[in-house]
Amino acid sequence: MPQSLIDVLDTSVKIGLGALISGLATYFVTKTNNSHVKHTELLKRKLDIIENSTIHIDSYFHSLGELLSRTDGILRSMDLEDGNILKTNDKAMKFLKESDEELLLQRKEINLAKSKLHLIMLSNVVNKIDKLTEFENDIRTLIMFNQKIPSNEQLKEWGLKFNKFKKDIYSDISKSYKS
Repeated sequence: MPQSLIDVLDTSVKIGLGALISGLATYFVTKTNNSHVKHTELLKRKLDIIENSTIHIDSYFHSLGELLSRTDGILRSMDLEDGNILKTNDKAMKFLKESDEELLLQRKEINLAKSKLHLIMLSNVVNKIDKLTEFENDIRTLIMFNQKIPSNEQLKEWGLKFNKFKKDIYSDISKSYKS
């Protein structure tokens, strides 16, 4: 075989191998970059969902806290011989109904938050929210349906329980936000 043909084949093989190596390197670098971009985008979306859900949860917390505060205000301002004052005091009941109506509107917000949190697999937070809504139903049953004001001790217990729910939910959300 003539030397020039070997030189041409040698050069062709070197160029081909160089192009192949360059193409493979470009493929793997692009794949790695795309994977990183995808991961970064998913993380950003997760954080947006957490922030958005927190806004909905805050609205619900505010409304439930408002109902408890108004109940406390009635308890402090009236001479309660028994807990049935709401059945005879339309002004007090109206005062509570305003807050209760807002709380009912916020149920939509808390359900939106739960749906979003399910998407990012924060079922521990959703479970705590479900327990909080059960607690809210107990409160509403006594106050709005049975039209009774709780005792000071019961109201204080509710306040402590409500604050624990808030602390636990925020703690779990915060852990997820940081990770």
